[in-house]
Amino acid sequence: MSLNPDFHFSQNSLQDYVDCPRRFELRHIQHLEWPALQSEPVLIQEQLMAQGRQFHKIIQQLLVGLPAEALTENADSANLAQWWDNFIHSNPLIGLPEKRYAEHYLSCPLAGYRLTAQYDLLAVEPGKRTVILDWKTSSRKPRREFLKNRLQTRAYRYLLVEAGTQLNNNQPLLPEQVEMIYWFAEFPGEPEHFLYDQKQYNEDRKFLTDLIVEIAHHKPGQFILTSDEKKCLYCSYRSLCNRGEKAGSWADQEEEPETTSVQTVDLNFEQIGEVEF
Repeated sequence: MSLNPDFHFSQNSLQDYVDCPRRFELRHIQHLEWPALQSEPVLIQEQLMAQGRQFHKIIQQLLVGLPAEALTENADSANLAQWWDNFIHSNPLIGLPEKRYAEHYLSCPLAGYRLTAQYDLLAVEPGKRTVILDWKTSSRKPRREFLKNRLQTRAYRYLLVEAGTQLNNNQPLLPEQVEMIYWFAEFPGEPEHFLYDQKQYNEDRKFLTDLIVEIAHHKPGQFILTSDEKKCLYCSYRSLCNRGEKAGSWADQEEEPETTSVQTVDLNFEQIGEVEF
């Protein structure tokens, strides 16, 4: 067994394993930093990543009560100004439940480990409806089928049902009460909505459980390279794995680039909603 018993899975780590088991091992078990560029041109990528983080921060400040007018000056680049203007004028918060939790962590036990997530926004009408909102700042809008199959979509909805009781007046949250919305700063009028139901919940539970069990049973050396070398174009480990030196273009990347280090994020677990073993 390669995993530490207190290993915490996230949608990012699970997606890494699905994309390439070797990437999962290098990033989440060995915590190996590798200097290869994730995409080119690197300066544009770095700027977009920094602006994406800043955009999330501005919305978080809005959701905790700071007035929109005071936050406008924080949108201090052309991209940020456009994204903020799109947000204000399209207002994706219209029609959402009034009880809202920004940058909220949830955690639940699964297959002997823990599954955790940080949600951009949870909007809750206890006993009736809970909406997950996720902000995306990529310059290219992903295909709906791509989003549907991402571990983020599957893990976020499943985890909310499992660990969202405290948000729902301590009543179990039904899958049919959950909806996930991706809102795109570059495409404000084209959000993608994903409802949930018991059938999909059951499928997700089995899929996530089987995936974690599979990962947990791997030993060092059993995390193989992906056979889809197109995925290597946007992987920082491609030169280490002899999968080429040149990065793919950021403009062709369907998913937003990673914005965090390979090191595990320090979480305050007293602030994480969870269910116990």
